[in-house]
Amino acid sequence: MILITTWRDQHITSFEVKGHALFKPHGQDIVCAGVSTAAILTFNLLEKKTSLTHRLEDGLLDVTIKHPSNETDEIIDVFLTAIKDIIADYPKHITLNEREEARNA
Repeated sequence: MILITTWRDQHITSFEVKGHALFKPHGQDIVCAGVSTAAILTFNLLEKKTSLTHRLEDGLLDVTIKHPSNETDEIIDVFLTAIKDIIADYPKHITLNEREEARNA
């Protein structure tokens, strides 16, 4: 299962995508491919717009935005819309947790 978590403290300050969908075998998993594409596109756009830190490993993308703003919120909101669309079709393979609190280090 893919677990996606966002943390919001006035603005979205970070997001994490971890795990694997396990919908199909590696290389054939359209759920994992869709989530990965949306996450990497979001990361790439944020990286062009603001300063951030990240960790990228197999099955993990963890992003912290150093200077969150309305603009970065809009970028992540588009990501979340895409994720919610995928969840509507594949609810057993993705969990979304939108936290309304600062992330503990």
